[in-house]
Amino acid sequence: MGVANHYDIVVIGGAAMGSAVAHFLSSDPSFDGSLLVVEPDPTYERSATARSWGGIRQQFSTPENIRMSRFGIEFLRKAHELLAVDGEGPDVAFRENGYLFLASPAGVGQLETNTKVQLNEGAATKLMPPRDIAEEFPWLNLEGISMAAFGPYNEGWFDAYSLLRGLRRKAE
Repeated sequence: MGVANHYDIVVIGGAAMGSAVAHFLSSDPSFDGSLLVVEPDPTYERSATARSWGGIRQQFSTPENIRMSRFGIEFLRKAHELLAVDGEGPDVAFRENGYLFLASPAGVGQLETNTKVQLNEGAATKLMPPRDIAEEFPWLNLEGISMAAFGPYNEGWFDAYSLLRGLRRKAE
């Protein structure tokens, strides 16, 4: 098979975002075009995703980012089945350990504002005064800390490279 010199869609960068674009386009029954992913590192070992520690959170300041993250968390939970090829899917090793943001006195107002947006979008973020932070995270030095926001559910870490490999394999 020869190499085409025309593509309907060209995705620049094949790390997780580019591979996700390729996956979602190629799996959409209404897409019948041609697609090329251009990645400068054909091994993907030096791609942005391979260097990522793979965090996911819902603690954002805009509803749109929170909604995207809610989609992302559900996708991660089902990645093994959604990205399966020949009955074999990736183990993205999602660890729901939460995310903690700490604020000095100057940042408390922004933390409170963001938390309201997050709660309105269905996130499980909770504000914590220093005494609650110390109780839940006794190893933290709380000098200069006035408040925390903690998302105990739907936030944590995953194996970003395994997700990338699954997205690429499914798109191919």
